[in-house]
Amino acid sequence: MRKTLRISTLITAAALALGPTVSDRPQDPERSEIAEVFPRTQGLVMWLTEHDPETLAKLEQHARDIAEDSDRSTTEFIAEHHPELAQVLERLQRAKHRSYRRALRDVVDDVTRLRFAKRHAPEAFPLALDAWKCKSRVRLLSARMAASDDEPTQEANDQLRDLVRRSISAERRQLEFRLKRLRGNAQRLEARLQRDLEDAVEAECKSIQDRIMRQRNR
Repeated sequence: MRKTLRISTLITAAALALGPTVSDRPQDPERSEIAEVFPRTQGLVMWLTEHDPETLAKLEQHARDIAEDSDRSTTEFIAEHHPELAQVLERLQRAKHRSYRRALRDVVDDVTRLRFAKRHAPEAFPLALDAWKCKSRVRLLSARMAASDDEPTQEANDQLRDLVRRSISAERRQLEFRLKRLRGNAQRLEARLQRDLEDAVEAECKSIQDRIMRQRNR
């Protein structure tokens, strides 16, 4: 019995380490799938329940499809980039622990932002990914230490300090990257301000006049 409780405690603590601390209330079987995926739609769900259950059923299915697609893409990304976290999620899923879906939801937003960065800001993606992984590793180790009956060893504390140092260093590299980009933008703005006013007016007027001529000659 003791071992079963310890395993349950460890799994729950690891789940909480995946994201912000949340209450672990049992899943409400009556809670709408739509409201779970889109939490601000509860009023719409209530109205459809009373007036248009057929449309509600279609929306429920669409919400389930969206959730399944989101879960699948999130777990694939985590498996590729963060194996430690993938193992925790896999244990939660195998144990059919009620924290699994909540734990997955906690990282969906992070993964969505990272996937967006990978597509639209590839130069920033490695830094963002490293910062996220470092912070996640701190949370996972903290969860394991919290789930243990024994006092943290010096080795565990040293490991925690090392992970925290890596996490803060990763965040600093992100800040340095952003600062460099902001300075570049500031230099470009400064160059525009250095232009002579009359030269700027002349150039803009010529551009407008050329555009007018092109439109008239169509």
